[in-house]
Amino acid sequence: MAKKGVEQIKADSQGLRGSIGDELTNSDRFFTEAAEKILKFHGIYQQEDRDARKQDRSADHHQFMIRTRLPGGQLTTAQYLAHDDIADRYANGTLRITTRQDFQFHGVLKGELRDALRAMNDALVTTLGACGDIVRNVMACPAPSADARQRAVQQFAFELTTALYPRTNAYHQIWVDGEAIIDDHDLP
Repeated sequence: MAKKGVEQIKADSQGLRGSIGDELTNSDRFFTEAAEKILKFHGIYQQEDRDARKQDRSADHHQFMIRTRLPGGQLTTAQYLAHDDIADRYANGTLRITTRQDFQFHGVLKGELRDALRAMNDALVTTLGACGDIVRNVMACPAPSADARQRAVQQFAFELTTALYPRTNAYHQIWVDGEAIIDDHDLP
């Protein structure tokens, strides 16, 4: 059976790399359609700023939404503060909580994407797999508890999330360290 659409783009993407790395360095304020499809698996949606477009139809008004992936909705105080700082430094100053126990940053410009994702990585937060046609997050009650059963559920949510991550090192190569390593284990 032949692959179609997004499935073929993923299969051809060299482990969810596509042309993202190259396109990050060009002067365009947007990514190509194929790269846009792969960006989703990195937790990023390309969007058009409709308000800015109303003001000036002659210019391109692309911006990005970044979604984090927090297994079981858990995060430390330091991680929350990092989210808040990233929203102010790289996004439009808002931090939106999702129904999947994650956060979204809106209004990020293309030139700020790498810095924003590096800041998240520094806080031990990822966006890998937070968008696209995959399991975006595994939810569980994030409240601290002395109950062993609840802690076991939280641990299982973390382990299941880890098992469901796309098997690729493209995320770290593109957004964190720039090391180009492609191996047979890079599967979307």
